Amino acid sequence: MHKMDTKLIKTHNELVSEYYKKCTSYIFNMFSNIVYPIYGADNQGNPIHIGSCFIVEYNFNKFLITASHVINEKNKAKTNLYIGIKGENGGLIDIIGNLILLNSKIDKSDKIDIAVIKLAKTRYNTDIWNRLTYLPFRYLEHQKDDVTKKIGVAIGYPNSKNKISRHNLKMTGLSHSSLLIHEEDIFISVGANSENHILVEYDETVKDEKDIIYNAPKPTGMSGGALVTFNLAVNNYLQDTLPDIKVSGVLIEYHKIKKVLLATKIKYVLKAIEELEKQASGLD
Repeated sequence: MHKMDTKLIKTHNELVSEYYKKCTSYIFNMFSNIVYPIYGADNQGNPIHIGSCFIVEYNFNKFLITASHVINEKNKAKTNLYIGIKGENGGLIDIIGNLILLNSKIDKSDKIDIAVIKLAKTRYNTDIWNRLTYLPFRYLEHQKDDVTKKIGVAIGYPNSKNKISRHNLKMTGLSHSSLLIHEEDIFISVGANSENHILVEYDETVKDEKDIIYNAPKPTGMSGGALVTFNLAVNNYLQDTLPDIKVSGVLIEYHKIKKVLLATKIKYVLKAIEELEKQASGLD
């Protein structure tokens, strides 16, 4: 008698869950090399973790993207700002280049909160310049303004995971995936709007697939990081193909009471890059 095939049949929910985990893991691995922590320094010269950023390549130039309130720390704390590079040859690299701040204010009333720096290639040596890995421009959500994707993946460096000293440069990123929120009343409650912003759920108390409750890291310090979006389309997970992945926003705030992360839409980054390119070509 032949034995029956004991291969387990997976349910629809199991297939979706596995596909979801595969997508979020792929996105974090893909973006872990182009999202960086940003540091300042205290009076003793010890690094202070301030926020996050990511680098985009456009027309063979590299643009550092972050939140304007992260860049404003330079003026408030009277410190230079540095990109943290992980790895054996890692370290802190000066942020040097032409800067544009969109609707920037030092207080928290600014809800656009975008900073873009066109990094000055001639101010870096070749080795350091080549270590600044970047995201190709095509991954930005520049085809349309409306965010129709349903899943958001927030990637950045929380303060709690990046308390470094001068002799210890351990840098740990965080990837958080959850549903995007579309309720207008929640946008209003955090002083934002769906035209310019994106909201993604973030609860510090998390229950895993085994119903075990644990505390997620506080996301403070992820400001300036990337908000990546994708859609759980039926054809993708049934055929086990990766979805269309785009960077749709820049993280700027965490609202604990509403349990949401707020991001400014990427269209403002595109506007800033366009302005910097005009300045370089002398069109202004």
